[in-house]
Amino acid sequence: MPIDLVRNLAERAGVPLIMRYGVGLAALLISIVITSPMIPDMFQTGSLHLLLSKPLSRSLLFLTKFLGGCIFVALNMSFLISGLYVYSGIQLGIWNNGILWYIPLFIFIFIVYYSVSALAGLIWKNPIICVVVTALFWGICMAVGTIHFFFDINLNIYPQTKQIYAFRD
Repeated sequence: MPIDLVRNLAERAGVPLIMRYGVGLAALLISIVITSPMIPDMFQTGSLHLLLSKPLSRSLLFLTKFLGGCIFVALNMSFLISGLYVYSGIQLGIWNNGILWYIPLFIFIFIVYYSVSALAGLIWKNPIICVVVTALFWGICMAVGTIHFFFDINLNIYPQTKQIYAFRD
């Protein structure tokens, strides 16, 4: 009986917390920090001349670096989340298929934040500024989401009009 209770608690509380804060926040921050120097480093002295000596346009070079960073993070996160799925299934007996839906969700969120980081890298050519601008963008997104949640809860508590009837005098 206690094993079922622990398994139920792990599935209902542990897995969402690990996925939200462990994989969600920590892995996203680590991924942004690791990939933030990719775009600014191509503007360093000597590296751009070597890259542009071949017949490549700057936009193709940027897209290649951007897609390379996205594929790098997508592969690593796919292995991490699949490993968590298999580990929780074998060790705890929790075969929650919802864990696997975090892979495309994480990749989409990473692409959004990495595009902000890449834009900051193009403008300021500094990896630290890329991380700071991305963190500011994340903070703005969290604030907008919190404000939306607050207003949605507080404005929808009163019953709303469902149907209008016409009255004649």
